[in-house]
Amino acid sequence: GQQRWLDLAGRALAFEWNERFDDRGKLLWYPQTNASPGAPKSPHIRFGTSGIGAAVLLYAVVADDSTWIERAVQCAHSVTTRYTNKLWHDYGLAGYGDYLLDCYEFLGDTRWLDHAFYVAKG
Repeated sequence: GQQRWLDLAGRALAFEWNERFDDRGKLLWYPQTNASPGAPKSPHIRFGTSGIGAAVLLYAVVADDSTWIERAVQCAHSVTTRYTNKLWHDYGLAGYGDYLLDCYEFLGDTRWLDHAFYVAKG
């Protein structure tokens, strides 16, 4: 309930947001700052789009901030594919689905539920 924690979260997310890599509309993150341009980028929960998207989504809901809600949606669009060689939560499809289910729950839009089902079929 203290504004200082919400402000700190906003600053941390702004830092992360500025580290994103836009790959033709799909948002990705390197696993660390100052990575070489050829380093792998990830949509996964552990250090990528799904995890950052989940933090962005929760912040957006608590702060009631439409800019951050739109950013959470951008992250969600980036994990609607089921093409990866990993299935587990931290690095694969299960994490994508988890984030998409959060989007459905917090944003109330059934398209995220549909995308979660699509990812689950993978």
